[in-house]
Amino acid sequence: MSDHNGQWDPREHRPAEPGPDEVYEAARFDFELRQTIRELRRRPGPLARRRPVRR
Repeated sequence: MSDHNGQWDPREHRPAEPGPDEVYEAARFDFELRQTIRELRRRPGPLARRRPVRR
């Protein structure tokens, strides 16, 4: 963790970066979610509205 003279090395405390599998899964989830949202917006009915109707 620290060397003999008491110096603190920030590289040792850096959070681990996600691996390629985690990055791929996050990108795939994001793509599928956006695709589902687009499909729901194209459908007629209350799910197609982006904002609530003011009355």
